[in-house]
Amino acid sequence: MKKHCLLIFSIIGLISVSQAQIQEKALFNMGTTGAGIIYTTFHYLDSMYEGLIEECQSAESVANASNGQKGLLEVIQESYQELLDSNELADPNDQMYIQRLAEITGLLREQAAHLHTFASEGDQASSDAYLKTKNAAWVRISDLLGLE
Repeated sequence: MKKHCLLIFSIIGLISVSQAQIQEKALFNMGTTGAGIIYTTFHYLDSMYEGLIEECQSAESVANASNGQKGLLEVIQESYQELLDSNELADPNDQMYIQRLAEITGLLREQAAHLHTFASEGDQASSDAYLKTKNAAWVRISDLLGLE
């Protein structure tokens, strides 16, 4: 009987360790994917802005693409917030990292909104707002990713 109990507890322990390892890998993958998303989205938005300024891209294509980015970034930001609200992140470092990803995603969404308005209306105020948000986003992205 003792051997059976020991075997059962060993199996339960292995399952618990496996679940913890799976969660750790999933969080690592989410973190690296999130880092890639914010980095490439930042550069994508800036490429569209520069293309509009240099007249290599039409205002309509930039407006459409930036509007699409706004929607995608909204979904991503909401998923980060849902994870934070779920209280499933036990490690404060994980909580802080996901919180920072959510904040940066929000800034990129704002950047995309300013780009959309600038492409649609062509006003200097939207361009200035875009550049201000872009700079704020880059400060946070470079800090999070350890870039210079």
